Amino acid sequence: MEEWAEEAVEQLERITRDPFAGAARGTVRVLGASMPEGTARYQECRLTLLAQAHGLETAVIETAVVFPRRRWPREGDMAPARISRTVPGAVEVDWEALTR
Repeated sequence: MEEWAEEAVEQLERITRDPFAGAARGTVRVLGASMPEGTARYQECRLTLLAQAHGLETAVIETAVVFPRRRWPREGDMAPARISRTVPGAVEVDWEALTR
């Protein structure tokens, strides 16, 4: 995304009081992931993540995300993320980065 577009997004987030306004850029590391059950193509994965960003305390976060079976996250996987400075536990993870 171009710099001017990122700035516009950040301004809109601030105006709408989005929890990701001014979010820190960091990473999440998968500490644990549930296993797929059955044969459904897309399934919910329960995750334990370690979120880290400069200027923020490291946090362990429990969440659930729907993934296709062929892109199931594994323990130790790392992905870039935006971590909210105002809402504890709120992360926006770039899961597509795991497939690149």
